[in-house]
Amino acid sequence: MEATTPLPAECTLCPNLPEEKREQCRACPDELLWNGEGCVPQSDCSCYVGHIDYPVGSVYEMQDCRKCKCALGGVPQCQIKVCPTCDNPQHQGVLTPTCACVCKPCPEGSRICPTSRVCVLREQWCDGVEHCPDDEVNCTKTPLPPPGKN
Repeated sequence: MEATTPLPAECTLCPNLPEEKREQCRACPDELLWNGEGCVPQSDCSCYVGHIDYPVGSVYEMQDCRKCKCALGGVPQCQIKVCPTCDNPQHQGVLTPTCACVCKPCPEGSRICPTSRVCVLREQWCDGVEHCPDDEVNCTKTPLPPPGKN
């Protein structure tokens, strides 16, 4: 592994600028930062994922399925990708390893919560603990009191 050359003290960089874009850093006037090609206001700094440059306003997807938008100053704003509601009310949207959404039934031994489309284990349904908005509604059995409470 090569040692990196120290940057000049007057070199101010955009956040998360990749190493290879730092090498040619030039001193920038006050309030400006080096973006790998020139001096820009901090609000114009891009977001970087590895070696990929996403300009402010760009929307991109991360490998972990987060959907991100590059905000002012090169700061990504990310959210977990949420699958749309499935047409079949007995299915839930599930993310695949490639970040695609597929509709699947709940695993065996569980049931779907109609309003949130979350799968809840059958033994947890009506057990005295609300696992989804529809759980613990119209239950016919009385839950056991918590341990130590008589």
